[in-house]
Amino acid sequence: MLAGFGFGPFVFNFVSTALVNPDNLKPNPSGFFPPEVADNVPYMLRSLVYSWAAIAVVGIILIFPYQEVPNPLKDDHQLTNYIDSTEDIASEQ
Repeated sequence: MLAGFGFGPFVFNFVSTALVNPDNLKPNPSGFFPPEVADNVPYMLRSLVYSWAAIAVVGIILIFPYQEVPNPLKDDHQLTNYIDSTEDIASEQ
């Protein structure tokens, strides 16, 4: 669980950087990036939302109710019948 909280941002940091600044442009001396980088921000957000939505849909599809494995010895009645049958087999030998 803890690895998921660290691994997700680690991966999506590289993905978002690649989407918003594919040419690895450097900021100007005042600290601002060129307009090409700023123009890619809506595209990056849209792409990340689509990928997160796809991951969420896959997660929702993989959710299914727990189905208990049937146990033939679960009922006391069945257990009693099983014990009686083993005693009959033991007494026959």
